[in-house]
Amino acid sequence: MEDHRPPHPGMTPQDHAAIAQNLLTMMGQVYANNAGANQEQANPINRVRPSWRSDEVGYFNPHLDAAMGTGDIVQSGKDTYYRNVYLFIDRIRDAASVRGGDVVRANLSTCLRGSAQEWYSFELTQLERDALRGLGEGVDQRIQALEKRFKPSILISMTALTSEKYSLADARNRREPASFVQPIIRHAKGAGFDSVKAQLTYAWNQIDVKLKRDILKPNDNTTTSSFIQGLKAKKEI
Repeated sequence: MEDHRPPHPGMTPQDHAAIAQNLLTMMGQVYANNAGANQEQANPINRVRPSWRSDEVGYFNPHLDAAMGTGDIVQSGKDTYYRNVYLFIDRIRDAASVRGGDVVRANLSTCLRGSAQEWYSFELTQLERDALRGLGEGVDQRIQALEKRFKPSILISMTALTSEKYSLADARNRREPASFVQPIIRHAKGAGFDSVKAQLTYAWNQIDVKLKRDILKPNDNTTTSSFIQGLKAKKEI
């Protein structure tokens, strides 16, 4: 004898339709989750998370012991030390572009050594340290704090600027133009020359007159790279 009873006594057709719709929704979510997981496996780059290693970024120590080496950048084993705050700032900007501002802000203090670490640990208040580690405002606030505290005096910067020259003897000895231009840019920043045009114009003025006759005076569109290449071309003549 055929059984004509409904499969679920007490349930209406509307109840059955609602259950079916819920099942379809759940199946859709499962499918979407599986598709996302498969896409992540197919593209390993999607699983990469920003990381931080202080030794890869380098360390800032404006008063690094001379026994470790001379110059604004010192290599000691696998570690790189920066004496000049502007070089370190450039390195931090590079790190922020690769790892992201949040990672740099949270870990910047691990790259401070010597007097820079003392400044961070003892001169700043806890509120100021928390602000430097906090989120927001990119890395500019941190860079401004470092520059304000460790930039060389205008007198020191101007003295260093006036001592930098590129002579005929330098050209004959194949001195690399970058070794002349880059220090000028650093010293110019310390002296208050903020624009690239002003920095390169000062460098142009410090080139021997016989060399710079055919080197265009920098304008608003002149880049550091193009200026160095122009001087390099004169050196190789």
